[in-house]
Amino acid sequence: MMKDTSQSRAHIRLDNCEAEELHLSGRIQGHGALLVVDLESRLITHASANCPDVLGLEVDALVSAPLFSMGFYTPEIMSGFSLLEGCQLHVATVQVDVGRHLDLTLIRTAHALLMEWQPVQPLAKPVAIFQMQRSLARAPSHKEALLPYFNTLVQQTQQVSGLDRVMLYRFRSDWTGVVEAEACEPRWGSYLGLRFPAADIPKVARDLYMQTPFRMIPDVDAPTHGLWSLDDDPPDLSLSELRSVSPMHLEYLHNMGVRASFSVPVVVGEKLWGLVACHHYQGALRLSHDQRQACVSMAGAFSLGLASYVSGKHLQLLDSLDRRIDQLVQVVSTWAELFDSVPLAGEQWAACVDADGFALALDDRATLFGATPSLEGLGVIDEWFLNACDDVAIARESMPPEWRELPHLMALDGGLQAAKVWHVQQGWLRLYWFRHSEVQRITWAGQPDKPAAEDARAASLSPRRSFERWVETRTGHCAEWTSAEKLLVTKIRTVMGRMR
Repeated sequence: MMKDTSQSRAHIRLDNCEAEELHLSGRIQGHGALLVVDLESRLITHASANCPDVLGLEVDALVSAPLFSMGFYTPEIMSGFSLLEGCQLHVATVQVDVGRHLDLTLIRTAHALLMEWQPVQPLAKPVAIFQMQRSLARAPSHKEALLPYFNTLVQQTQQVSGLDRVMLYRFRSDWTGVVEAEACEPRWGSYLGLRFPAADIPKVARDLYMQTPFRMIPDVDAPTHGLWSLDDDPPDLSLSELRSVSPMHLEYLHNMGVRASFSVPVVVGEKLWGLVACHHYQGALRLSHDQRQACVSMAGAFSLGLASYVSGKHLQLLDSLDRRIDQLVQVVSTWAELFDSVPLAGEQWAACVDADGFALALDDRATLFGATPSLEGLGVIDEWFLNACDDVAIARESMPPEWRELPHLMALDGGLQAAKVWHVQQGWLRLYWFRHSEVQRITWAGQPDKPAAEDARAASLSPRRSFERWVETRTGHCAEWTSAEKLLVTKIRTVMGRMR
């Protein structure tokens, strides 16, 4: 008996949004049809409910049928089984019926071959993709060249795609995002420079971006179609281009006034650096295969150029940090006892990471310089870092609220960096850098908190409804510790280990 494997996604509870299993929805978007073929038996295990409309074949005639028995089967399709896991192959213009031609993409997963069928959509005009790639593959030579480089990417992506808004969205270290560049007509407003909360693109979605070359949603209002099979298990659609969209994300796009969207991940150093995020407002819009691949190719060239720039800057940074550490070591080494260096060389200790105060602790001794907690307050922090923190180096822009309730830490306002170094004979050497808080004004695209919407049965999570500029005045936080400052503390920790 045939079964619809799609799962009910109607009620996403407030505490499980991150755990939403997007890849097991059992549904696809409506701009194509999907067949799932078992790698070993070569039998079709799943077929989307719209196969009669797209392929001209009934679901009952597809599920459990051998792939080679299908009229559309060709030797080129057979080559899909030789793909490496995670790879895909585009087979252009496959004839599935008299007068019916479709584009086919074969995607190899761990246990299946996904066959994604979409109507042929010829490119309206040729794309000078090689010239565009060349302009993006050249790495920026200096910081001032970054913005023009960013603008080139979004402008060329808009030229190829025809989408109303193209943004370069960069993830910060806390996974909040900021729009670094934008191509958009004034009538659509601007998100340039605005901050977006990390919850707007949760980890489950970020992980999927690392697995797929792009994400296309041609029509947020289009119906979806379930995948039918002889059992209840939905297939893994992590690599699927047609995978259905989270109801939460659809509502999010509706709230932004978006009708269609297209996103390409930007990966630098095997990490998700950002997205080329595109929105369209003037009706549904499906990009052709050539348009999609052109956008992916440009993002790939951009990623290589950006990675080259980042690598060059990193080498320069390492050289600079080594010189700064050498200078610090020269100052510190003039004292026989490390503790003696703090009162007279405390300014160098603090200034190396642009801190306002520095403290050093060993055994039950501690010494302070500059703006630090009292010895009693440091004792509270030291007890936590020594006995309750598993990390050997930390960076915090603000103090935990519970610390501010303690008498010795009530006046402490700001952030700290800390590192500990193990010495066989003397135990842990602990180093602390403190930085004053400063009033920060962050301009968000709408208030960042997600509201809880009540329905008759359960509390559900609802995406933000407004994306107008919303300025947060933040207190109790210090200026963000830069990656260079955090790396310097790590290197100091290594050097101190050798010196001890």
